[in-house]
Amino acid sequence: MSVDPRQEMDTAQVRAISQRCGEFTMALVRTLSQAGTYNPDHPLVKQAAEELFHKFKELTAHAVEIAYVLTSTVDDRGILVEGLCPDPIEVAKTFKSLLGAHFINKFHEYFLRNKIASFSIKNAIELEEFEKFLVIWVSWGLRLDEEASGADSALALSDQLLENEIYHVTIVGLDEVVGGARHLNWAVKIALTRIRKDISRLPMLVGATPEYIQKVKIQAISDIVRPIARLDLLRDILLNLDLVSEGQIGSHEEDIFDVVLQAIPEASLNQLALELLDLIESYDQKAMKHRVVGREVLHFIDAVKQVLRQISLRLATFDSPEHRIVLVQCHLRGLIGFEELPPGAKRKITAGKSADRYIEFSDVYFEDFKNCESTETFEKYTTILAEVIPELLERGRVDLVTKLFEFFGCCVKEPKFQGLVTNMLSKLETGGVIDALIDAAEALPRESRGSLENAVAMFGKSVVPILISMLGADLSDVSSKRLASSILVKINEPAVRPLIDGLKSRRYLADSVRLMIQTLSEIGPEDGKPVYIEHMNHQNVKVREAALTALARFEGSDVEEALARVLQDDDETLSRRAIQLLGARNSVHPAFLDAILQTIKMRNRNEEEPSEALQGTALRALLDYAKTSLPESPPIEAELREIVAPVRLKQLLPGRLGVRPKPDSLVLIAIEALGVIGGQKSTATLVTLSQDSDKEKAEVAGKALHVLLRRQQGS
Repeated sequence: MSVDPRQEMDTAQVRAISQRCGEFTMALVRTLSQAGTYNPDHPLVKQAAEELFHKFKELTAHAVEIAYVLTSTVDDRGILVEGLCPDPIEVAKTFKSLLGAHFINKFHEYFLRNKIASFSIKNAIELEEFEKFLVIWVSWGLRLDEEASGADSALALSDQLLENEIYHVTIVGLDEVVGGARHLNWAVKIALTRIRKDISRLPMLVGATPEYIQKVKIQAISDIVRPIARLDLLRDILLNLDLVSEGQIGSHEEDIFDVVLQAIPEASLNQLALELLDLIESYDQKAMKHRVVGREVLHFIDAVKQVLRQISLRLATFDSPEHRIVLVQCHLRGLIGFEELPPGAKRKITAGKSADRYIEFSDVYFEDFKNCESTETFEKYTTILAEVIPELLERGRVDLVTKLFEFFGCCVKEPKFQGLVTNMLSKLETGGVIDALIDAAEALPRESRGSLENAVAMFGKSVVPILISMLGADLSDVSSKRLASSILVKINEPAVRPLIDGLKSRRYLADSVRLMIQTLSEIGPEDGKPVYIEHMNHQNVKVREAALTALARFEGSDVEEALARVLQDDDETLSRRAIQLLGARNSVHPAFLDAILQTIKMRNRNEEEPSEALQGTALRALLDYAKTSLPESPPIEAELREIVAPVRLKQLLPGRLGVRPKPDSLVLIAIEALGVIGGQKSTATLVTLSQDSDKEKAEVAGKALHVLLRRQQGS
């Protein structure tokens, strides 16, 4: 069934159509003021009629008709236009001119004087028929000034249209409206009356074949029902179709049902069926809240069951998984026979019975399955379980499903069973099992998800797109994203390329990108290096940090070059992380060593000092170089000696009075670093410091001196 274009309109389109609707309606009402002078043969009148016709065609280009509906006999603004937009248009709001109030009043008076409830013009009307309609339209406007119309004026107007072979304009009189005794919604009453009216005119097609009459009937009913989107209105139309066929010769309710159901979208039918099933359930439980007026409750429930049967027969033609719950419920209530069900629904009912037996004797079945050696027996079990597992999940028996998948995980490692398990998994892919397993895993605490994560991971590359969409979801909670990440890591290699493609697409938010990088990093492929390097320029610092950490797992000059560039990052946390990673790999990259020197060097009091945390990170990085010799340039060792030199000695040296001393915490790390990287010149410095009056400094210097001497001795 094609999509109704009205449901895809945006605000701008609705506004434009409302404006065109106002222009057409204003022009249509203006013709009423020409009563008495309207000459359809006059060239100017013919030109005006053609222009009005083209306006109508432009207005209804996307619609089957335009329908004007009276909603109030008191308020002169109570006329709506239906069929053009998702929601009705209030005519009064579309009249922008100063004379708008005058014309809407005249339009409202036309409805009341002629006892019109609604009138519609179908898009299929041709120019000649439209011109004839205008003549009659204007002539009835003239009668407003001459005489007050009687109660049958709408019927007389309708008859005159038919006499002039105007079939694409339908007039519904106020006295023709059905459903008053049942207190139905006005829109429902108008729709039912219009259907009844159009059907009543079919016998007038003299000489037409039964096939043509049926075609016209389907078109007429579809044009009325298709624009209605609200489920409550569709429900009430279906439940009151007996008002349409009542008293109609040659009109059967079942035929009308079939046509109406064809005009309702498949998804709406499914929702209607679920709502009606709930209504019957509430009636059975003596808790029905639906108000029934104008007929016995039992008759109403019979109507509900009749509608459900018709809907289920219609849904059975699609054999869609989304409809199986409805079809099974209707079957259990005796509304549709087993043989009338589509194959998918039949399988679901059979699977439900098998699931009942499996739940009752689960231990026996599982042990028998677990101990079978024959591939034939194993295949029979997997065939049945492919139908039973979705039912078990639907009933919340995650424990039984988890136990089965744990066993499948063992079987897939055995060559003789591997193909059978793979075949069963491929069948389960389309049964909603993957989504159900993921939902079940999400409902568990993180530490209890392992078995279900393994179960989902068994579907391999088939489940990867679902998991990546979970990672990339803007509104998904962190727990859901971490679940997806964990499963992707278990899937391993099949997830690599989709993750890389997702990162390259740059369509995800920063939090999702960070998790994708972490996931890819845990899998650990070499293919990830270029994408990590690329994301080290990302605007979000957490993404850059994740890319930095992931990249640091690899070796190579390109990796070291990329890590060195991060030393200049605006975010200090990231710079410190880069120093730690480069230090851990004993890097002697010139940019890294220069960054260390620039970070720790002594500064005058008027110079800006790096943070103590950054300096501490740089000094600690040097502690990893016990087995790596640093080049003489840049002079890091000399700078360390400057840092640890006693203050009293510095004060004796010329030009050093303005130097800012380092905090004691940094001095202690610098002393320790001298023991790790220092040479012969640092020995005397450490000897002096080991005799310092500050016991802590002396103790650290003594240990550093011991490390330095052992290094010099080659031990």
